[in-house]
Amino acid sequence: KTRNENAIPSAFRNTNRMMTIDNTNLVPLPFTIAESSSASPGCEATNLEQYDEDGEGWISEKGCKYPQILFLKLGETAVIDVIEILCHESKIPNQVDIDLGIVSSKTTSFSHLGYIGFNQSDEQSRELKSIPIDRNADVLKLTLHGCHEGQHNPHKQVGIAAIRMLKKEIEVDVPIGADINVPVKRVQSAASTSLPLRIKNELDPKISASVDRLERLKKERAAAEDFDMAAKIKQELGKVYVLLIAFKESENQMKQAALDEDYVQASRLKVERDERRNAARAALAEVEQQFAVNFSAENVANLSVSTIKDQSFMSERSLSNKKVDEENSYNSDEEESTDSSTGREDSSNDNSNSSRTSSSSNDHPLAGVDGAEELPSPEDIERDISTDLVHKVESLFGNYRAKCFFSKNWSLREAAIAKMTLMIPELCSAGSTGDADLTEVVFSIIESSNSDKNVQVTLAGLILLDEAL
Repeated sequence: KTRNENAIPSAFRNTNRMMTIDNTNLVPLPFTIAESSSASPGCEATNLEQYDEDGEGWISEKGCKYPQILFLKLGETAVIDVIEILCHESKIPNQVDIDLGIVSSKTTSFSHLGYIGFNQSDEQSRELKSIPIDRNADVLKLTLHGCHEGQHNPHKQVGIAAIRMLKKEIEVDVPIGADINVPVKRVQSAASTSLPLRIKNELDPKISASVDRLERLKKERAAAEDFDMAAKIKQELGKVYVLLIAFKESENQMKQAALDEDYVQASRLKVERDERRNAARAALAEVEQQFAVNFSAENVANLSVSTIKDQSFMSERSLSNKKVDEENSYNSDEEESTDSSTGREDSSNDNSNSSRTSSSSNDHPLAGVDGAEELPSPEDIERDISTDLVHKVESLFGNYRAKCFFSKNWSLREAAIAKMTLMIPELCSAGSTGDADLTEVVFSIIESSNSDKNVQVTLAGLILLDEAL
């Protein structure tokens, strides 16, 4: 038996351009067979766990139904640089789809990489495919859609003689006689420690609320010096974040494909998007269930305002107190566009704001709040909200912040309350608050935040209460 080394199939390279892979610095990754669709006696898929290019490897059962699927599980998550697949000399698959997966709790999210094709052979040589991957995964899924028929394959079977997943071996050149400090080996993690704000703002409110609860629990456990629990929550949340990021990436790619009128690709990405969203939801629900006992009423009651104050928010406080609020272009632009039928007087904003310290026109109305520049612009205030309350909030904090506070976007509501908290010292020292009573308005805001469905808004209201007291 001889090997026909065909480097890279067209599905993984540019047309008419061959790629060579240097395997000299690659080492095999150990794996086990998690599942196979079928097997012939003596040619089980477990034969592939030991690489033997002269062995029989795996062969499907006679008259098998297609597709035939193999799942290969790595011992741990790792970067796969190259996959080598050596097909059988007569039981030759015509097309093999390749998917990589990352396991999170009891769910697995797969990414489709593409496919490879094997040629009809002389039934004496074996064809080798070497595929560059450079992706992080712990599961490899191979889907074989059919076979090449021939006189040596009367039962229409497929087979893989051998398979390897390879990673780069790190080499360090050290002079003879030199002292060597061997660092602790770190395995590249599939988890993400944080969720980008742009993704968090686009999440479904229920998913966002679940994430917020777990983040709050992590901080509460850390504050109580239960670092083991905090570390477990962080680890499990990181796996969920990987799935959420993958879900949003698929969704953005789907939207782009639709804009490009590539509807076949958009349809495929839609299916991938839905699968990843379901996987993320299932993983998040499982993490919540895992730590459900820690959400008891007793634990919630033991939370103090000092425990739940976010350090990134408070770190801006000293700077913000020196230059609290401003009469700026945001207020003037928004006030001019306010609908006169609401009965609110724009001039009241100008009069009330004139008593506060002014900044440059380039300052953001939410300056001092972490991530304020990344937040979307607020929508107009709905007419069914109390006009009197809206007028009083505008009188104290300006039109833009009032819009944020009454917005349907919880991130804007949270940011508005955070900014109001920063403004309290300046408002108190200014003495005059126009025709609005400071105490009445602040406690109305706190009362509203206390009944908010989003826990982050409620926590921001508690911090405002602490500052007001």
